[in-house]
Amino acid sequence: MEMTLTTIIATGLGLAVGSFLNVVIYRLPIMAKRNALKNALPHIKELHEEVNLDPNFDLSKPFNLNVPRSACPICNHQITAIENVPVLSWLVLSGKCRGCKSPISTRYPFVEIVNAIAWGTMAIIYYNQTYLLILNCLLTSTFICIMITKLDGQEIHKFLIFQFLFLSALQLVHMLSQLAFVAKIMGIG
Repeated sequence: MEMTLTTIIATGLGLAVGSFLNVVIYRLPIMAKRNALKNALPHIKELHEEVNLDPNFDLSKPFNLNVPRSACPICNHQITAIENVPVLSWLVLSGKCRGCKSPISTRYPFVEIVNAIAWGTMAIIYYNQTYLLILNCLLTSTFICIMITKLDGQEIHKFLIFQFLFLSALQLVHMLSQLAFVAKIMGIG
C-alpha cells in the first residue's frame, strides 16, 4: 500500500480512536469512583441517597465504556451518531450542545486531533512495519489518555498504567531482538 494512503487511513482511524479516548478519559475515573463507592456503601448507608442525586453515581444503573450513551452533562441530551463525528461535529455545532447550547470543551477535538496526528506520524515512521505501527499507535493513545486524565486532575486508572507497561514491554522486547540480530550479523554477540 502506498505511504500516502497508509497515512490517510491511519490518520482517519486516529480521529475515530481519539473520539473513543475521550470516552475513556471521562468514564474510567468515574467507573473507579463508582466501584469504590459500591464497595463502601454497605458500611455507610446514609451516603447512598445523597450520592444517587448525581446520575453518574446512580449505582442501580450500569455505567461503563459502553453504557449509558454519551450525553450532555448539563441537559442530559443524548448525543446522536451525527453529533459524534470526530472534530467535524464540534465545528458544525460551534462547540455547543445541540440541546441546551452550553459549551462543549475544546479538549474533545484537541484529543481527537492530537491522536490523529500521532497515528498519521506513526504511519510515516513505521511504514511497511505493521507490528510496530499498531504497537506504537496503541502506546501513543494510551499515553494521551494518561496525560489528559492527569491534566484533568483525575486519578489515573490502573488499567491504563498496566496497558502502558505491557505495550512498553512489547516495544522493549522488539528493540532487544533487533539489537541481538544486528550484533549477530556484526559478529559481536
